Amino acid sequence: MSMKMLSSLSSVMVAMMAMACSGGGPEAATTGERSAPILRGADAPDSEFAAVGALGVPVSGRLRYFCSGTLIGPHTVLTAKHCVDFGRGREVHFMLGADSTAPTRTVGVLTMATALPQAGGEMDLGSDVGILQLAEDITDIEPIALPSRVLGEGDVGTALTAVGYGIRDNAGRSGSRQMGHETLRATSGQPFHVLFATFDEFTEYMIQAYGVGELSEEEIQSHYDFELLSEYEVWMGHQEGDAQSCNGDSGGPLLGDDGGQRVVFGVASWVFRGRNEPCHMGTAYAVLGPGARELVDASLSDPCWGLGAEGRCEGSVSLSCVVDEEGNPSLARVDCSEPRMVCVAGACRPRSLRIPPRPRP
Repeated sequence: MSMKMLSSLSSVMVAMMAMACSGGGPEAATTGERSAPILRGADAPDSEFAAVGALGVPVSGRLRYFCSGTLIGPHTVLTAKHCVDFGRGREVHFMLGADSTAPTRTVGVLTMATALPQAGGEMDLGSDVGILQLAEDITDIEPIALPSRVLGEGDVGTALTAVGYGIRDNAGRSGSRQMGHETLRATSGQPFHVLFATFDEFTEYMIQAYGVGELSEEEIQSHYDFELLSEYEVWMGHQEGDAQSCNGDSGGPLLGDDGGQRVVFGVASWVFRGRNEPCHMGTAYAVLGPGARELVDASLSDPCWGLGAEGRCEGSVSLSCVVDEEGNPSLARVDCSEPRMVCVAGACRPRSLRIPPRPRP
């Protein structure tokens, strides 16, 4: 499959990483070279969407967002696996507020984890679900609940709410939190066999989207026949009136009703990129299949927030997992800011004593 067409929904800056987002066609919703909010969407105010934030890393002295995420516990954020993969080895922050360029608050990320399976599907992402554990609790924002079930065939045709900081218009502007409604089109099988009546209709659409001769008949057939990863992917959108998720929306939530409660059914995963518009033909969302749900549930109940005994430093504070006499683990915080102390490798240690040089005779 031509990776020019596939793009993860994150908004990776070109200077930082050239991902699949650099061309036309399907791409993962990754941290991409350009990102913008939901196409054909609307502003997502704090009154309804305060728990949805942006993931950012320091670039040239300020935080730049690359993905979206959702607070599902006081210190637990649900996002996409490919967003976690991009953030590994970097200083990642969860940025709250509607404008990622002027967040109302930022909280550092303590640990990261990704769900099984690790491979499979059109983008070979497996379950594209990831978890971030924050360095401190967020107590004044209500987390969004998890569903009691995975979306199924009986939900097809339901309009759900997509939220993210990705591309919001054809000019490629991004970075503000947007929301839009997208229709659930398929939960299994070959979604483009549902979206298009025939292969000829799909071929005509692809030629209009990418130009004559840009894709071979074999490539078009491959795209047409692609199958959702059973239990872990659904296809949203490409119905009249629907919004369109795009680069930068990666990891953003798919919200809906479950027994009268608003829940997050999944996270934005990947899209097709086009020539005439940044993204089109709907969006693949990663849902909480068995492997993903196991990770999420374990993360929410982890008393050590994903930390091992080795611990880590958050500024002058040492964070580590300790076990009491009864064998119960818990997260320990120790302030190392006392005189002659410093946090090193997750523990408070004495500062090196400097011996003044002897005066010259």
